Amino acid sequence: MNESEQAIELVNQPLGMAQLFQTFFSLLLVVLLIIGIAWVLRRSGRFGIALGGQLRAVGGLSLGGRDRILLVDAGGTHLLLGISPGGGIQTLYVFPEPLELGEEYSGEAPPFAEALKKVLNAKKSERE
Repeated sequence: MNESEQAIELVNQPLGMAQLFQTFFSLLLVVLLIIGIAWVLRRSGRFGIALGGQLRAVGGLSLGGRDRILLVDAGGTHLLLGISPGGGIQTLYVFPEPLELGEEYSGEAPPFAEALKKVLNAKKSERE
């Protein structure tokens, strides 16, 4: 058997189960890696970099079902937005001047431990 016949014979052989499993799990690993990176970027808020941090949700209120009202700070201008699945997003009001917000709306979430202490202390005071 010469060299060209050996090459043709190797090309005509079907893939083995081990090769199929290796290919499948490699593809699965790549897909899971992409999903994991997208999840981390979304949780860290890195998708808003294009606006230079000029857009942030200040607060929101659920109106029942899936309807919400959201207060958004867009570069110092506060917008009141209505969000509903049927109507999409509508601007309800544009504030002429930025609102004076307390410390709880400074943009930084309180550490989990402090938030948990507040909730536990509130429940403890309700029991007494």
